Amino acid sequence: MARAATSLSRQWVFGYGSLVHIENLARFLAEHDLALGAYRYGELSGFRRAWSVAMDNVRTLPGYKCYVDMATEERLEAFIAFANIEREIEAITHGLLFEVDTARSKFSTPASATITAPT
Repeated sequence: MARAATSLSRQWVFGYGSLVHIENLARFLAEHDLALGAYRYGELSGFRRAWSVAMDNVRTLPGYKCYVDMATEERLEAFIAFANIEREIEAITHGLLFEVDTARSKFSTPASATITAPT
């Protein structure tokens, strides 16, 4: 059976942590002009959650983004830590695979890992 071509503006994203709560996810996406499409709860084998990424939001570095207060649009003077996932053969990360339409947004994906399945 042939598969239909997927629009380039639609992406599948594996979310974990706070993105697993569907109401929070829908609200987050709406704040960034993204629409929640289909979604499924699942597991990502071979990866574990880790707090292994951090940045000093005060420093300006080429190619790095900075975070601003959404209400005031002022740069936050803080250290920002990110939960991400790292490869670990025996681990399992529980999460939510969800589809978003990025055509109207200035963001390419929400704050989560984009996973490309091996072919």
